[in-house]
Formats: sequence, structure tokens, C-alpha cells
Amino acid sequence: MSNHFNPEKVIDFSIDYYSVLGLEKGCLPNGDTRAERERITEILNKAYKNSAFRTHPDFASSSEERDLLNERFKLVVRAHTILSNPLYRDYYE
Repeated sequence: MSNHFNPEKVIDFSIDYYSVLGLEKGCLPNGDTRAERERITEILNKAYKNSAFRTHPDFASSSEERDLLNERFKLVVRAHTILSNPLYRDYYE
């Protein structure tokens, strides 16, 4: 058994994780300096909060809407997780 990291098990390359968070690809700084890494965190957290608020299932008015929002919310969480992790983000890009 190999403990080899396989990003394909975590990242779905058919999904535009930037657009899920309402961002454009290439909008993040390189992350070469501490200030750039802090800016990346700031941008992603703001986008996550906005997207999570719009898709959170607790705000649904019906069970059908709740199911739909639940799936969208999971995608928002996944997008934030992948783009927030420099290794995942580099591999994704």
C-alpha cells in the first residue's frame, strides 16, 4: 500500500472552484511573501463568507430548496478548502 498523495481524489478538475466562490482565476497574488499569503487568506475568506451566506441550507424556505442549497453549500466549502491550501491550489492551477 502506497501513502502517495493523489490530488485527483480531492480535486475535481471539471469544477471552476474560483467561480464557485465568485472569484476570477488569477485574482490571487503569488503568495511569495507573508503579506501576499495574508492577502490570499483575506480574499478567500471574504469570498467564502459571501458564498456560504447565499448557499447555506438554513436559509431555505422549503425542503427541496434546502436539499439544493445543501449541495451548493458543500461545493462552496470544498472550493474554499482547495483554494486555501497552497499545495491543493498549486496542483489545481
